[in-house]
Amino acid sequence: FAQMAVIFAFFAFGVAVPAAPGFIGTFEAAIVYGAMLFGVQQVAALSFALTAHAWLLLSWFLMGAIAFMIIPAPLLLKSKETVSS
Repeated sequence: FAQMAVIFAFFAFGVAVPAAPGFIGTFEAAIVYGAMLFGVQQVAALSFALTAHAWLLLSWFLMGAIAFMIIPAPLLLKSKETVSS
């Protein structure tokens, strides 16, 4: 549990740093350095970081797409009324 908490703390600081959209680079570096503190090899830590980042981005994209399919009509109608006024 302590190892997970430390790696998560590194992750939190890594995404708090200004970075490219999607935290590309800082996310992976934070996870790798956090995992290496506990003796995880750099290659294994990087593969975990890339897999976790891909999973997070994909899940955020899917949740957004589902929400857009469920709630688009009122938002689209409202924006069309605003443009025509």
